[in-house]
Amino acid sequence: MTLEKQPAFQASIGILVTPGENSDQWLEKAHAFRARHAESAVHVSMSVDEALTLQANEWLIVLSTPSSLSAEFSVNQARDLSRLFSHALETGGRCGFAGSCSGDEAMSAVVETFTREVVEPALVAGTWPQELLLFGRQGGSTDISFAMMHVNESRLVAGAPPLTFDMTGRPDVLIWGPHMTLPSGEWRLSVGFEIDKTASTQILRFEWGSLEAYERHDIALDRAGLYDIILDTHWEREAVAEFRISAAHAVFAGTIRILSVAIGRTSG
Repeated sequence: MTLEKQPAFQASIGILVTPGENSDQWLEKAHAFRARHAESAVHVSMSVDEALTLQANEWLIVLSTPSSLSAEFSVNQARDLSRLFSHALETGGRCGFAGSCSGDEAMSAVVETFTREVVEPALVAGTWPQELLLFGRQGGSTDISFAMMHVNESRLVAGAPPLTFDMTGRPDVLIWGPHMTLPSGEWRLSVGFEIDKTASTQILRFEWGSLEAYERHDIALDRAGLYDIILDTHWEREAVAEFRISAAHAVFAGTIRILSVAIGRTSG
């Protein structure tokens, strides 16, 4: 069979096929796409570790149907893929998803070409993690699923709404995460929470930054009710991100409920 020659892409393309139930089918499609675009530099991989070593400017991620639907699988996949998204942005590249959605609008030409030539109704891509939207936004923020967080289960209040923590006692970290890799730049953390009356005069400690370098902010509360805390931190280079919330001092009584966590680039 003679393959029809296609115009070359302007950039070197990488196709990452994630492991899953139909990954063999996707790999076959990806290799056929590479053969059809022989005039272009197209790399195919099934591993983020390998992908990070390849010289590709634009990465197209194909999510195979996952072999596990557990929350832990989705969390680990989001963290793993964040390494490739971060690396692409750090090196002036781009990432996008096969199908109708893309992490970067500038990837539309490659995404549309791959979708038109390869994607079929009978071969549906998996659901991509919403957290990865933050890599395609220059302003605003992206909500981070609570599944991406670690929680201090010994401080959870039984029978209370989700993520309600008892602050009574010695200072202790209540919640931390999400351990996604972010590229260099200015990154903003937004945390929404609710404090009850007995904890309304406490000092909360927020830590935000990379695992290697983070900033600590002690914030004095002055009332019960809803709060929205915004913290900006500069990333010198790509690194794993972590925030931590705890009481700054011992607390006689009181509860805090975490309502939302969002991360995004600052508008500047």
